Amino acid sequence: EADNYNMVVCAYSGAGKSVFMQALYDNHIQRGGELYLFDKGGSSRKYAISNKAKYLSAKDININPFRYISNTDDSEDLDASNKQIATLISVMAEPEALLDEVEKSAILAAVSFVRKKYGQDASIELVVEYLETHYHEIKEMNQETANKIFQVYYNLRKYTRKYNGHYANVFSGEGSILEDGNPITILELEDFEYDEELLKIVVFSLMVVVNEKMYRSGKKRRKMCAFEEAWKLIGDSSPQTANMIECGYRTARKFNGAFVVITQGMEDFLNSKAAEAAWNNAGVKIIMRQNPEKFAEYLQSDRNIFTNAEAKIINSFQKAGTAGF
Repeated sequence: EADNYNMVVCAYSGAGKSVFMQALYDNHIQRGGELYLFDKGGSSRKYAISNKAKYLSAKDININPFRYISNTDDSEDLDASNKQIATLISVMAEPEALLDEVEKSAILAAVSFVRKKYGQDASIELVVEYLETHYHEIKEMNQETANKIFQVYYNLRKYTRKYNGHYANVFSGEGSILEDGNPITILELEDFEYDEELLKIVVFSLMVVVNEKMYRSGKKRRKMCAFEEAWKLIGDSSPQTANMIECGYRTARKFNGAFVVITQGMEDFLNSKAAEAAWNNAGVKIIMRQNPEKFAEYLQSDRNIFTNAEAKIINSFQKAGTAGF
């Protein structure tokens, strides 16, 4: 029995993946669940129209991860929430490498401070303001630590209006994009494709927002967050990415939520730390028809998890049209 509802779906073109996923989404909604679907390329537009979903494109997206935080007296939940937002801000400050303990501690202190003082009115702007103040307070006492804090503060300025940041229009505002009411929200992210760094940060920011909404809706209501064209959205090899995915998946598990990653083949899970993290944290793995050549290569790799009998079954899967669905 799976210990969480997180899922990976591997299916080559023509395997019936779209039909299967729409049936999965419909079943989830009919049972009273909430669905957040991340897409890139417009493939979900028809599904949005037919189901009267809330459909958001890049121009509609303004993100403030603090907006959806909930007041809680549970110190464990509060700590986990603060750490998740701090992890996100760490990625924003340095997308390609892990920060050291001094830098991470400074960000966590900033998040904890602004959250306690401002609650849902906290923002990235206020985090940057805290780091700037902290830098000036300690630069005479410990220059090495101060320099590290300054670098984090400097890297985060591009998300703020105060410094006319290049990404301020996405991250500096009220962040009212996922209001309660509609059970289906589809986020079309194709227009962020011009900037891979921004795309990744937008995806992870939205993951934090969805996690917070999972917390707010309690444990009774089912929640699903699915990534179509997954590796175009989250696929890279940075340790920050894997850390962010693991953090989000753990939170979902606690509140009757699930992240679903949809990709075209098993070989995708060999390509990056993000892929590995998604696979390792998924309690449910659905393997449909694979590309025969790519799957043969996968079976010869040291990452192969299938027995000969299982591989034979997978190789016997026909195209959806041939199989009659």
